[in-house]
Amino acid sequence: AENVTPKIVTVYSAATGLQKIIPWREGLTVYSARRTARMTWAVGLCQFERGNEILESTFRPVLEPGDVLRFHKP
Repeated sequence: AENVTPKIVTVYSAATGLQKIIPWREGLTVYSARRTARMTWAVGLCQFERGNEILESTFRPVLEPGDVLRFHKP
């Protein structure tokens, strides 16, 4: 049996302590992940973790399955 990793993105907000796991889909951006997680308040700067890398981000990058998105306090 093949080990299939779920296609998800994890979203954290340092300001509120929110943690949400959302389904990944083709073309999912940082902005659309934020909206899917229902984060409608000012979220501040963000970074995302992809494997062993931590990348500074704007709202435009396209996410990959398994990415962890962190919004810092505004």
